[in-house]
Amino acid sequence: MSTSLPVAAEEGLPRPGGAWRLRPVSDHDLPRLSLWLPPTADRRLPAPHAAERWWLLETPEGPRACVRLRPVIGRDRLRHWYHVGCVVHAAPSLGLFHPQNTLLLGNDHTGAAELADLAWDPDLDLPEQAAALQHLLRAALLLLARDRAQLGAQLIVELPGLRDEAGRSPFWEGLGRHFYPGEPQEALHRFGPAWRSHVAALLPRQLVYVSFLPEAAQAAIAQVPPACHPLLGVLAAEGLRYGHHITIDEGGPVFEARLDTLPAVLQVRRRNLVEARPRGEWASTTWLVAADEGDEVLALRARGTSPQTLAVPADWAAAGLSGPRWTLPLAV
Repeated sequence: MSTSLPVAAEEGLPRPGGAWRLRPVSDHDLPRLSLWLPPTADRRLPAPHAAERWWLLETPEGPRACVRLRPVIGRDRLRHWYHVGCVVHAAPSLGLFHPQNTLLLGNDHTGAAELADLAWDPDLDLPEQAAALQHLLRAALLLLARDRAQLGAQLIVELPGLRDEAGRSPFWEGLGRHFYPGEPQEALHRFGPAWRSHVAALLPRQLVYVSFLPEAAQAAIAQVPPACHPLLGVLAAEGLRYGHHITIDEGGPVFEARLDTLPAVLQVRRRNLVEARPRGEWASTTWLVAADEGDEVLALRARGTSPQTLAVPADWAAAGLSGPRWTLPLAV
């Protein structure tokens, strides 16, 4: 059943009915989000006044997707990834040339900002999933651009790896289990979301030849389950790419980018929102709008009248949405 979003002028931005928004996750959202999130995801709300934030995309029909921001990772607790590289064994005189894929454990993304625990309503059809993820990511990027000084230079997104019908990771079974015989789920229960930091201390620091792994483990490197395919296109459209790093437990790909090179971040502007004057047919596009503070982003139809101003409909202006705001077009 469709319901209008309430107006809450006492906090965040005003919300005339019918608009979708990005807002912080609350206690009331946790039962629903727990059904969306993978088993290894963090289900705790950020502590009050913490730099970490957890956002929910909400439409008039209800919640659609969520994402967690970790502004600077790896400095309070080490994070590890495998770098997927290549070495070549060649003997030209014998006509031999053998490239070999390799894995090397490291901390390459220390200091980066991370968008983590991406999850969405599995009941949405594929176009709805892609739209929700695009809206979620673009709204998050608006807030990242606004708070750029508090973030690392790089942005990463870890994607889940392949699992079989029993829920086992072929990559973990082929490599990680040789060094930590316990179950990842047990480690998660014991150590919490930081379990990979503890297990990484047991993994080999030497170069690992991929060809030494079982075929199933080799095939799983940098692959994602079919349910994540809509996310791949959205990440690529926003400028993030697979950077030859994978997670140490599932072998899932790590997408990355320099934050200041992302198209969305480059398009964020601080504009003055003004009431639109009637001018015949309303030619407008969808813009994302955020205040100077807070964790809420609104989507609204508006007209870019100049590089410094954005004309909004009268009902939005009457609700108090005027003055300087951070803005971003929904699509580049």
